[in-house]
Amino acid sequence: MTKEKGKQKAKTGSITGPFLTMALMPLILLSLVIGVASSYLVRMAVEKQVKTKLKNMALAVETTLDTYYPGDYEMVSTDNGLLFCKGEQILSGHYELLDAYREKTEIDITLFYQDARVLTTVHNKEHERVEGTGVHTVIRETVLGEKEEVFYSGVAIGDMQFFAYYRPLYNANGELFGMIGVATPTATVRGAVSSVIWPISLLCAIGAVVAAIVSFLYSQSVLNALKKMEQFLFQVSRGRLTATLDPSVSKRNDEIGKMGTSAVEMEKSLRDLIEKDALTGLYNRRYGNTRLADTWKRCARTGQQFAIAIGDIDYFKKVNDTYGHEYGDLVLKSVADVFRKNMGGKGVPVRWGGEEFLFIFEDMGKSGGAEVLQDMLEQICEMNIPTETGEIIKVTMTFGIVEGDTTRTIDEVVSRADTRLYEGKNGGRNRIIED
Repeated sequence: MTKEKGKQKAKTGSITGPFLTMALMPLILLSLVIGVASSYLVRMAVEKQVKTKLKNMALAVETTLDTYYPGDYEMVSTDNGLLFCKGEQILSGHYELLDAYREKTEIDITLFYQDARVLTTVHNKEHERVEGTGVHTVIRETVLGEKEEVFYSGVAIGDMQFFAYYRPLYNANGELFGMIGVATPTATVRGAVSSVIWPISLLCAIGAVVAAIVSFLYSQSVLNALKKMEQFLFQVSRGRLTATLDPSVSKRNDEIGKMGTSAVEMEKSLRDLIEKDALTGLYNRRYGNTRLADTWKRCARTGQQFAIAIGDIDYFKKVNDTYGHEYGDLVLKSVADVFRKNMGGKGVPVRWGGEEFLFIFEDMGKSGGAEVLQDMLEQICEMNIPTETGEIIKVTMTFGIVEGDTTRTIDEVVSRADTRLYEGKNGGRNRIIED
């Protein structure tokens, strides 16, 4: 009996191995599937985000060039060879704008005449810009031949591989001049993908259930962040430069967070380029018209007061003619400083054109606005701007101010303020004329 029981025991195997195998194998396979699927989704999401970012960057650069250098692209023949120009500006050898974008976004930018690089931020291993080189035949035929935009996930430029986006570049008359290309190193994108994949793979190896949960949550977090980034960049690409990026994206301590921060900085740079006057730092006329319309609509809806004033520096042409434009610019910056210090919390000063300034007094009527103008006028009259010859430039201004009136159009209100200004000019200058 003892021998028989021993034989039966020997024949009876342990279920531990098969049970663990049956229990773990599906989880291991599921972990592998989740790991592979998550890796694929993350890679696709990052590449999609990179594609969107590159496309928006190309549009941003093209918009900036059109804003700063109005006119057509052309290649001008000189004794020193061909020069790449836009409007009246020679762009050959001027890399400041493109390099500034490169520094903020880590995206390389190239402008092409036909298929030849004429201005680029890309360098080879010898730290030389790869200008004068061409693109692959397929790219040339697609962009220049078929006139279509195209995105590539692996393009050789110089000694490196890039994710690149190309689009045709047209002049105002519809003539195809060349193309614009933006690119980010493939290694950077692959690194971003890898930095997400490795944690997911590690978690999958630790435990199937834990790996599945963490992978799902992390993937959702990444995709949500990318979706918010995409929505933000879409708004920026449509010119909505007051769009805000969800704080949860920029607070991320990873490549996506860095890209979010870069996108916000890019938006701010674009807003400053488009809305601010380069000399005085005040808002420009384009922004002023937008702010006027917004103020008019808000006050028409709420019944709040507002006032509009226009000011003009007296005898400004004489300053330029006597002391030169350098001192004319100094006068403009000096009065702009006075406006900026006194208008804070009261409204918006705008450089309206030349030596003329517009003032939008928000939540304040004509009498309150006139008091602010009087304070500013006194401070301006007290300014002493010395010249190199020891002479002192004295500055006075004339202002016209009117009550905001939502029963009239904005143009009519501004016209009334302008009329009051010229009454002050004709009446002796250095004064404030109220409606």
